[in-house]
Amino acid sequence: MTGAVQGAGGGQGLSSPRPPGLAQATTLFAVPTTPSQHAAAFLVGLAMLALFLIGAMGAKTPVGNIPGLLPAYAVIILVTDLLTSFLIASQFLLSGNRALLWLVGGYAYSGIMAVLQVAALPGAFAPLDPDGPLSQSALWLYTAWHMAFPLAVLGFARRQRQAPPPVAADARKTLALGVGGGAVLAAGLTLVVVLFSIDRWLPRVTLVNTYNNDVVVKVIYVAMLLINFCTPAILVSVTKVRTVGHLGLLISTVALAMDTLLNGLGLARFTLGWFLARADGAIASSVVLLLLLAEMVSLYRRVHLMNGQLNAQRERLLALTGDLDRARRTAEEARLVAERANAAKSDFLANMSHEIRTPMNGVTGMAQILLDTPLTTQQRGYAEIIRDNADALLGVINDILDISKLEAGKVTLERLQFNLDELVDGVLAILGPKARDKGLEIGALVHEGAIGMWWGDPTRIRQVLLNLVGNAIKFTAKGAVSVDVKLLGDGAAMPEQTRRLRVTVQDTGIGIDPAQAGKLFQMFEQADSSITRRFGGTGLGLAISRQLVELMGGSIGVESTPGEGSTFWFDIPLERAAAPSRAVQPLGDRLRGRRALVVDDTPVNRLILVHHLMTCGMAVDEASGGIQARNHLLRAMAAMDGALEGACADGNQATLPDVILIDHHMPELDGPGLAAWIRAEPRLAGVRLLLASSLEAPAGRESLFDAVVPKPIRRPQLLEALAKACGLRGELADTTAEPRAAPPTTAATGRILVVEDNITNQTIASVLLEKAGYQVQIAEDGAQAVRACLQTRFDLVLMDVQMPVMDGIEATRRIRAVDGRVPPMPIIAMTANAMAGMKEEYLAAGMDDYVSKPFKSDRFLETVGRWLAERAPQAVAEPDETTLLLEPRVLARLERTVPPADFRALVDGIVSRGRARLDAVLDLTAADATEALREATRDLAVMADSCGLVQLAGRARQLGDSLAHPDGGADVAGQLRALADLGHRSWDALRQRFLGVPV
Repeated sequence: MTGAVQGAGGGQGLSSPRPPGLAQATTLFAVPTTPSQHAAAFLVGLAMLALFLIGAMGAKTPVGNIPGLLPAYAVIILVTDLLTSFLIASQFLLSGNRALLWLVGGYAYSGIMAVLQVAALPGAFAPLDPDGPLSQSALWLYTAWHMAFPLAVLGFARRQRQAPPPVAADARKTLALGVGGGAVLAAGLTLVVVLFSIDRWLPRVTLVNTYNNDVVVKVIYVAMLLINFCTPAILVSVTKVRTVGHLGLLISTVALAMDTLLNGLGLARFTLGWFLARADGAIASSVVLLLLLAEMVSLYRRVHLMNGQLNAQRERLLALTGDLDRARRTAEEARLVAERANAAKSDFLANMSHEIRTPMNGVTGMAQILLDTPLTTQQRGYAEIIRDNADALLGVINDILDISKLEAGKVTLERLQFNLDELVDGVLAILGPKARDKGLEIGALVHEGAIGMWWGDPTRIRQVLLNLVGNAIKFTAKGAVSVDVKLLGDGAAMPEQTRRLRVTVQDTGIGIDPAQAGKLFQMFEQADSSITRRFGGTGLGLAISRQLVELMGGSIGVESTPGEGSTFWFDIPLERAAAPSRAVQPLGDRLRGRRALVVDDTPVNRLILVHHLMTCGMAVDEASGGIQARNHLLRAMAAMDGALEGACADGNQATLPDVILIDHHMPELDGPGLAAWIRAEPRLAGVRLLLASSLEAPAGRESLFDAVVPKPIRRPQLLEALAKACGLRGELADTTAEPRAAPPTTAATGRILVVEDNITNQTIASVLLEKAGYQVQIAEDGAQAVRACLQTRFDLVLMDVQMPVMDGIEATRRIRAVDGRVPPMPIIAMTANAMAGMKEEYLAAGMDDYVSKPFKSDRFLETVGRWLAERAPQAVAEPDETTLLLEPRVLARLERTVPPADFRALVDGIVSRGRARLDAVLDLTAADATEALREATRDLAVMADSCGLVQLAGRARQLGDSLAHPDGGADVAGQLRALADLGHRSWDALRQRFLGVPV
């Protein structure tokens, strides 16, 4: 179907954009014809053909003027054509189809012209004057009528083919009225022109009602005949008569053509052919009108049915809307119930965490204290069993709390700078002893692109990695466990400086059936039920890992083959930190060009060692065991002696190594045995030997090796061992020293207040602290703690949170209100509440840090010692002016947590505002505004205090006190001069310390 036909009467080709769901208007020129309509049109065509044949056979038979017939004919044509014009105009108003305007004008013009033509006929309405001007004008009006209507139909067909866009809805009515009025005006103008032209330019058409045989008349008649017969053919070719409107238009044009032909066959007026031509036109016009009216009635009936259906749908939608409102209210009520239940669950978990961890602290703490006392072997074994089982129970409790926090959405990620390779090394340092106890090899390889500093949550990454590596060790009886960290391709678009890292943990353990692997990351699920009985565990670790990785924006998965091992991996996006990582090769060029031989029967260990050595610029050979290494060295020595013109097995020139790294435990020939053979060979006297071992160097054979590298292999220890073996220890110290001061070493002294209501916890904390050398005082609730701090100066407070009388948070607020020391006394929370958000609440209350119950003695004492050392005065020989003016620890804590660029901008703003406040104080001095000056000095003191400028803050407060008591005899002018000098030096010191800007 062409675009023109599609658009007929408002079809698809002419449809304007409509909102979704709004149906296109249905018109007579868009509704397809039906078989019954085709049958009716066929019958009409037969009737018109019968009239034509009768008229053709008796066309010249004179009949005479039949009174009243011609007026009736005129009325019929006028009424049917005007009604048809109105119907088509209504279709135009619905669809906006521009082509319909031709038909609106054509039918209106036809109706008017039919009346004018009949009125001019002699004997009808005009006087009986066959050859008079009015009689001649009737024939010319007939000609204009029968040529104008086909031309209007052809205009309609042409616009159908062009398929123009529809007329805007607000302009349709005006345009339709204008076209109809224009058709009436055109009919009137036609009458005026014809009457004016008679007897001047137009020839006579009849002579006493007989048509003139003039050539001009014949030419005009033939042209009119051609137009009328070509019009139906063109209409059919363009529209294919697919709609009711097209079918009616075809009947009208065919009837007009037959009318024209019969009129010419009669050769005169008032003949049988002449009258039958009029009858043919009247019948066709009536049939077309009836056809269109019937279809209009059918359309309106369908519209009425559609309205009924729409009303029924509206009622159903209203009912559905009511159901949805009720469902929404029910869902809202269910949400509120779920939130209350979730809050109750969180409160329950918090309480259970406290209630479970408190007695657990007694069990683990007393077990640790017991193990530090003299015990028999049997007693020590019992105590270790108590400690190990308590740790296992605590691990289960922590897993349950973690999964509860994740499900409740209460786990928030931190954004801290961390060193990824150090994090991985730390995980191996924690789990290395477990691997060693099982006789497993364990190692990690952090590829070049992943080494260095990143922004992220190191605690959660470490938790996931500990779980995966711990599982790999647990389910591996022999072989190796390896960790591989590398950058992935860019993949999906990510923010600038953000990269996606893949961490892979591979083992040689029991493996997993692929059909069971999908269940591993679900809660309380393991590959099969026997695993729990054989290896223990709750099945929560991997579920927690999956949720943590997804929370970080990553994904996690597993690939495994039963009996061959498993490979767990997770991908996470991390932002590269601006701070550069440490140099990969701290030994500089001293190792570049040297050759090393790596001897290890475990491929993972060889891969890690080769990677680390090649990053130092060394050439590296490999041997998979002691026998292979010995053969390699024999070939190299033979090649050097000229006895062997060949090469090594891989085709390279055989060369003796400068350094040999040897694994301790290998089949056939172990590390010490290989080292003894090497030391016995004079030609290998200059080769440096390093032992890679999970244990110390074998007793009595220490002299065989120049250095020992502990397993799991970590790059710093490997480089240190190389420096020792190659005599580069001094350079190593110079190149690896970091530009930071060593942490101060402080003796375990100090007065500590332990605030705890549980007697067992009091005992554990006091025993651990007193054994470390601290003085301890006990307070049983927060109120006692506040009174104790008012009476005694403590160096540190360990504060329980949940206590009777006054809890730890309120006690901390009150202590902070009365403690004016700078820096303030450290207060560390002791809590059994591990729920999310608690740490932030403790810090907001004024606490500096927290330790979780049950206590781990080493971590507990490390936290106490760290805070005491940080707040202790530093022993320095000659402090410079910056040290005297500035307490840097105030801003240093912020420097560790804020990105470098943001921190520099922050410090720069602080310095600018501080100088402005100092200038404001000096300006107010000149203005003699005492009260405003006091306020300005108070603001300056507060800002200086918050930045660690303790001297400036004290001097500003002193000036404020002097201004408050003008009769005290203080030298205000001298204090102002001293404040100005001290202020400028203080802000310069702050800028130099944190921005590196020279003063």
